[in-house]
Amino acid sequence: GNFVMGGQYNAANLAKPTFDFKMNIAGLNIQEAYKAFNTVQVLAPAAKFVEGRFSTEMRISSLLGMDMMPLMETFTGLGAMMVFEGKVSDMPVVQKMGQASKLTGSGVKEIQLKNTKITFRIENGRIHFDPFDVTAGNTLLNISGSNGFDQSIQYLVKVDAPSGAIGQAANAALSNVTGGQKIIGERLKGEIRLGGTFANPVVLGVKGDGENTATGQALQDKVGEVKDKATQEAERLKREAEEKARQEAERLKKEAEDRVRKEADRLKNEAEARTKAEADRLKREAEERARKEADRLKKEAEERARKEAEKKAKEEAERKLKEESEKLKNKLKFPK
Repeated sequence: GNFVMGGQYNAANLAKPTFDFKMNIAGLNIQEAYKAFNTVQVLAPAAKFVEGRFSTEMRISSLLGMDMMPLMETFTGLGAMMVFEGKVSDMPVVQKMGQASKLTGSGVKEIQLKNTKITFRIENGRIHFDPFDVTAGNTLLNISGSNGFDQSIQYLVKVDAPSGAIGQAANAALSNVTGGQKIIGERLKGEIRLGGTFANPVVLGVKGDGENTATGQALQDKVGEVKDKATQEAERLKREAEEKARQEAERLKKEAEDRVRKEADRLKNEAEARTKAEADRLKREAEERARKEADRLKKEAEERARKEAEKKAKEEAERKLKEESEKLKNKLKFPK
């Protein structure tokens, strides 16, 4: 590309030196400019995602710091830029527009630039650009707004897109309201407001209009109706979910109580069985000990009785033997 630059440096006030420059750039590659100049990265962060060549005329002025670098918060300027042919892709803002614009019937994915002129001014830490037109396939976009040196954004995007299948589906859905009359024409128009930062854009609002006020009002009425039905359906589903949750909780509670009761009964039965078995064992052991003790005592009694009988029999036999012996001695005595 070609550069023509002219201007002045004013150091009349050494505490606040200034510069004032005019620049004329022709046919410069956008990607190369973004990579080479920090000022481009600050003023035009979108350049990172734009392919193509541009020309620009601008005038800028600013205070300078002690390092002789521009103080960005004092930057002012104005100018115009022309992109002869290029495209914008993978830009966070474009992706967010694509998501939002589906509500208005278009799907913005890639923006084409052809002989696109953008006029701008720089003040109060922001670069403001006037409305300019670009295309994304068959969708027309009119973009205006500003982005700050702090990377904050304030964009308004007006969308003019073919209604296509979405329009047909909407007409079919609204037929019971409109009596079969087609209220959506060949194209849909809408607005998307974006905020946040360039890297993390946020959709602040989406407004969709049809080709006329009646269409817009019908759409709004239908949206309200759908919203009411959605709210009612959400409440119904909520009640059903709560009832199912309650029934499930009751079922789980009953199952838990049944399991606890059965487990208690089982433990009770096992304890009773163990107690009975232990009692039976102790009874058998006691009976066995009693039987053995009775047998022992019986044997001892029988032994004592046997011995007593033997003793008495022996004594009786000895007594009788003695009597017989006395009798015999008496018989054998000789007279004196």
